[in-house]
Amino acid sequence: VGVEMAYEGRYYFRKNLYKHFSVSGYMGVAYMTEFRNYDHYVGFVPGFKLSYKAQIKDMHFIEPYIGLSAPLSVNLNEKSFAAIPAATLGVRFGINKLKKKDNITD
Repeated sequence: VGVEMAYEGRYYFRKNLYKHFSVSGYMGVAYMTEFRNYDHYVGFVPGFKLSYKAQIKDMHFIEPYIGLSAPLSVNLNEKSFAAIPAATLGVRFGINKLKKKDNITD
């Protein structure tokens, strides 16, 4: 379990339509905890995601995703380093408002 802050660049498969399927690359910083042994980690997390963004209401969306990453982390309890590839299934809920421009829809 953890908290992550990341920068993400996305590519949508349909030009000027910022919903449905997208592929993204991201880089983040995370704080993670393992409940089995109560170890705490801080890490740098580069990775890729395949996601599907669906509008629920005007500005609300739901976005399930599959992620592949390689967290580079430091165990704060043991002062050890790890680089273990990870696959993630997740879902985001959010509020999205895009500015209207010529030929662009949200």
